[in-house]
Amino acid sequence: MNRHLILPALLLAAIAGCSLLDVGDEDSKEPPVGGTAPKQEVYFERSYVNFAWGYQLVGFFIDHLGDVFWYDHSDQEWIAWGDTIAAADLREKLSHGLHKVGTVPRHTLFDMCRLIEAASEGPFTPREHTGGADQGTTIYWAYRYQPEIDAYLPVVLEMFGGTTQSNLAPEAVTLWHWLEELLQGIPVD
Repeated sequence: MNRHLILPALLLAAIAGCSLLDVGDEDSKEPPVGGTAPKQEVYFERSYVNFAWGYQLVGFFIDHLGDVFWYDHSDQEWIAWGDTIAAADLREKLSHGLHKVGTVPRHTLFDMCRLIEAASEGPFTPREHTGGADQGTTIYWAYRYQPEIDAYLPVVLEMFGGTTQSNLAPEAVTLWHWLEELLQGIPVD
């Protein structure tokens, strides 16, 4: 092969290889997340649950389009808590009293979604009950969708109130602080 053709051929191969990187498609509505199928509908959530003086489950979630919604599932107890949550159960939880309250810029959502995988590795502090049973618990979550079982793996980013737990991964701390800043000051009905 001609020596003058080698460099252009290598450059073309490198450029073509870049399209395989998960940098996001400007026309796509799906955030680029390693290991996440296009079917993922929810990426982040902040929930508040309280069993004292009646049942209360309210919160915010951010969907695959970057839309931020407020939900209120206080009308009936949601019992699908666990290490894996069926996609249908999560949809049901987040469909009650739904109000769109904002939108996250797509590039910001992409950047934050890229942190989920590393955040899921922890390390996590042990869950502790603080004894304040009537204060409820606030939990910041990230989700990883598992298409083979049509379910989500919830990742605790931070939990405080009646029960506490921290995710010490730097990515989890970044996500929790971002969500906290994003959601504070959003008016809800």
